[in-house]
Amino acid sequence: MIVPALVVGGPLLELDERLLEIPLIRLGLAWMVIGWKEPASAVRIAPMTHRFILSFQNRLRWDGARRGTCCRRLLMSIQAKHSLRAGVVAIAPVILLAALSYHPYLPGRLPNTDALVAEVTADPTRWGVVHLASGVASAVLAVAFLAIRSHLQELGEDRWSAAALPFVVIGSTLYAMLPAMEFAPLAASETGGDVGAAQDALIPWFIPLLIAAAVTFAVGMVGFAISVSRSGLLSPLLTWVVVVALLVMALSRVVPLSAVQFYVHGVAALVAMLPVAYSMWKHPTTSVPAPRVP
Repeated sequence: MIVPALVVGGPLLELDERLLEIPLIRLGLAWMVIGWKEPASAVRIAPMTHRFILSFQNRLRWDGARRGTCCRRLLMSIQAKHSLRAGVVAIAPVILLAALSYHPYLPGRLPNTDALVAEVTADPTRWGVVHLASGVASAVLAVAFLAIRSHLQELGEDRWSAAALPFVVIGSTLYAMLPAMEFAPLAASETGGDVGAAQDALIPWFIPLLIAAAVTFAVGMVGFAISVSRSGLLSPLLTWVVVVALLVMALSRVVPLSAVQFYVHGVAALVAMLPVAYSMWKHPTTSVPAPRVP
């Protein structure tokens, strides 16, 4: 015997909407059809059930659209994050090379006090600008390697890059102190003091700081070279190019020659970091989490 829709329509209104996610929806639709074929007293109840089911279907469509929008926003956020990282990695060696290339050439073994006095006296503005830019470039370089470390971690390389990052940051911080010390000869030149005496007074502090910064930074570069070689970030050929360039960056800060510390170091940074920046921009590594099913 067919049960009128009047008997079932009321309890259906009290069911939790989550129950309709199971095959009871089919039963509800069947009762609607039955209700339309029953007497007039049942016809008044069936449309209520129909409206309830339509409301539930609309809610499902709205949830799907909302989840699709959230996924698109998440993808855009991930792409923006990786673009920002890649931009920092790409711009850091450019700033470094520009600052070091603008530095006046100092012949012979560093530190060369006589050549330094001549350059500071000839163009004090250039001396101040280049050392200010060198300090900024060192800070940006540390941020760039922090971005590389994050990218390598997402690729699954969480050992060597994690160990190398503190050495790079400390080495870059110590290296940034060296351009700051070079403002002492500039101040002596601007005030009519003895530029050579000011530089000679800095040497007992300058040399140990230079060695500490170079050795610390070199350890970090070796760690990142191993990390890049094991991460699969680049093709085999580019991997070897980047690894060699990172090792050249490590060695160039130890060699006390102006041409090596300024020009070779800057070019090596450019060769090492531009392929990494392109890979970070072209191949984002963060995966989109799947939406949770209620």
